[in-house]
Amino acid sequence: MSEIINENELDMMELTDEMLEEIVGGKKIVATGNVKVRTGPGKDFAVLGYLNKGDSLTYDGASEKDYRGVRWYRVKYHGSFGWVSSRYSKKQ
Repeated sequence: MSEIINENELDMMELTDEMLEEIVGGKKIVATGNVKVRTGPGKDFAVLGYLNKGDSLTYDGASEKDYRGVRWYRVKYHGSFGWVSSRYSKKQ
């Protein structure tokens, strides 16, 4: 039997890429240019790493807008979560 997990509990879990893909249905974010992966949804957050044009990451379905109105997607990045700007990426 499947256990229902709320969003707060999901943030606390260590998810493998396979588990996350099963939950969100294999959604991806694809870089449309060179893009920074950040610790939060905005350009003022620290940089975790970089994606080159065409690179993709698993998208967990969460997104937020920053103070400028730019949408950011939460993605699985090196065993953790990061955020990618919609200005330099697209959902696939």
